[in-house]
This record gives sequence, C-alpha cells and structure tokens, in this order.
Amino acid sequence: MPSKLKQIERDIVSQVLRRNRADLAHVAGIHLNTLQRVVSGGKYTFETLYRIEQALKIVPEKEVF
Repeated sequence: MPSKLKQIERDIVSQVLRRNRADLAHVAGIHLNTLQRVVSGGKYTFETLYRIEQALKIVPEKEVF
C-alpha cells in the first residue's frame, strides 16, 4: 500500500508542476508553503493531498510557448 500512496503523490506532484502554484494553493485553500512542502517531499496530511487533488481539476495547465 505505501507504494500506491507514493505513486499517487508522484502523480499529484507532476500535475502541480504544470500549473501556477499560487493559483493552485489559493483554490485548494492551503498556504503556498504547504504546497511547496508537498512538492519537495516533506510532511503533509491526507486532507492536504485531497484538497490539492480537487484543485487540480479546476486550475488549468500553464500554456507553454
């Protein structure tokens, strides 16, 4: 089961990197530092992951030029 959680975490982090982090943190209702902590592999709660996951559905990906 831990490997499944790590896979979910990697999927979320890869999606976060393709979006504006400030917008994502705002929509998720979390502090930008908390979002950065999740991206860098620090401590977080399952609620934080859930909030980020829900915000990923709303915040569009960055346009690449």
